[in-house]
Amino acid sequence: MSDVVIASDRNYLHLVSICVVSLFETNPDRKLHIHLLSNGVDVEDLGVLKTIVERYRGELSIYPIENLRDRLTVDVPSTISVTSYARLFVGSILPENLDKVLYIDCDIIFNGDIRNLFDTDLADNLVGGVLDPLISCTYKKEIKIPMNEPYINAGVLIIPLNLWRSERMEQKFVDYLVANGGKVHHHDQGIINAVCAGRKKILAPQFNVMSNSLCYPWKELYKINTPFYNQEEYKKGISCPAIIHFTGAIYGRPWIVGCTHPYANKFLQFKTKTAYKNIPLKPNNQSILHHLEGTLYRLLPFELFKRYMQSIYYLSYFKHSIKK
Repeated sequence: MSDVVIASDRNYLHLVSICVVSLFETNPDRKLHIHLLSNGVDVEDLGVLKTIVERYRGELSIYPIENLRDRLTVDVPSTISVTSYARLFVGSILPENLDKVLYIDCDIIFNGDIRNLFDTDLADNLVGGVLDPLISCTYKKEIKIPMNEPYINAGVLIIPLNLWRSERMEQKFVDYLVANGGKVHHHDQGIINAVCAGRKKILAPQFNVMSNSLCYPWKELYKINTPFYNQEEYKKGISCPAIIHFTGAIYGRPWIVGCTHPYANKFLQFKTKTAYKNIPLKPNNQSILHHLEGTLYRLLPFELFKRYMQSIYYLSYFKHSIKK
């Protein structure tokens, strides 16, 4: 039995359903137990998810997490759903007989066999994840980790629960958050990268192919990331993704009008196998700046687009520094 953990509030359970369908469809021979960390999801929607899991002969367990803000002990920015912080507390939320779990965000779909992912040997590492492709040294400075420390994306994580419990990781996460006044760059992802520094297992890139992985050439990502995957490994991973992570950015997201992501149709195909198949796409309310980013990416030569993005990045960092 393989244990998969997802957190959601009432706004995103349709994405959870699509994600779960894709998991079962692409891994039909695997016995799967879905653990949903539920932040106020209604009973009706939970029933819909249960029907899906039972259709594929899987198991579903539900854990209420409405007390997340109390667990954090400090206010956090409203720029991200507080539900995202739930992954920090899986050691105490989930049953003690669970040792290792796969934690996933709900904005992903599965696209292939993930047997090797479940079988990952973490040794003495505190977490396993895929390197985030567009992380500059500035982001590492923000969370005070060395420039040569790997920075992983928290959307797909292998978590050794027993190790988290024995090393009191939950308290360490909260202590780090409090020490930073509740404001950590990249929120819970930044916390995990900082607190687990020196003990991260780097997973193959195909297990979390983010939108930026598909937008930017390998040589550009390699320049700004230390460490990073070699060219052959990276290109092989993104050409045959086992997990596709719709992280927005240039392409947009497939549940929103105007998405140009190359795997958007795959998402919509899985959507047709859920009770949410007829719900319309959400209107595109992205900012003018984000809309311009996508437009320029499609129209400009990459070198000119890159210069534009660099100017936006430096302007943003300058404003951030002034506020601090």
